[in-house]
Amino acid sequence: MLLLFLALLTAGPQPAPENGRDVVQLMHEQYADSWYGALAFTQRTLFYRGPDQPPTEQFWHETMAIPGGLHIRYGSTDSGNATLFAGDKQYTFREGELAKETPLVHPLLVLGFDVYRQAPETTLSQLESLGVNLDLLYETTFNGRAVYVVGARRGDETATQFWVDKELLVFVRMIRVEKGKNQVQDFVFADYQPFGGAWIAPTVLFYVDGQLVMREEYQDLRVPESVDARLFDPATAMDGTWPEGT
Repeated sequence: MLLLFLALLTAGPQPAPENGRDVVQLMHEQYADSWYGALAFTQRTLFYRGPDQPPTEQFWHETMAIPGGLHIRYGSTDSGNATLFAGDKQYTFREGELAKETPLVHPLLVLGFDVYRQAPETTLSQLESLGVNLDLLYETTFNGRAVYVVGARRGDETATQFWVDKELLVFVRMIRVEKGKNQVQDFVFADYQPFGGAWIAPTVLFYVDGQLVMREEYQDLRVPESVDARLFDPATAMDGTWPEGT
């Protein structure tokens, strides 16, 4: 395992990308054969209501089938309250019953996980649907590391864009203004560490107009040997067997 990570860090120089399409291609090529295809964990979720108020805390249980599937149970793994992301849609369950279905490309699922295991053409189509201008690319630094920025011109932090660690070729940040909302959303994947043949960012930060509103902390991380496909089908999502250990 150690040799794999050393190889990733010391691999020869990659060709310089000319646009965002090239960056997505490099991300995929780097990890297509090593990124984990399943994930399960408990998530400590902190919600920040204001500078003078303590955060509220919830625990979520999550499992993923990569690419394309994320299933969240709230409070406990046998909860009837859940959210499923699958097939570029979001499904909301209440007391075990499907309550709502909404078309949605989950940007953090796409950029944080799916990009490494699905065809680059699929990722590019999803990013275009989110409003990312894949022709725009520049380099800067973020938290002391060199990054590629796709989707914006230098200095523009309102256009929909994503940031990728230049050396590791992993997603670290996304900035976007959601349609219908006059708010700048800023998502950060932090504290990357080796995991499951690749990497994991166990801390995810959510900012709105520069203010921290939510923090996710992944705990009890594991790569299941298999995941029950029923968990990622809205017709059977509440009947599937949850991975052990989360």
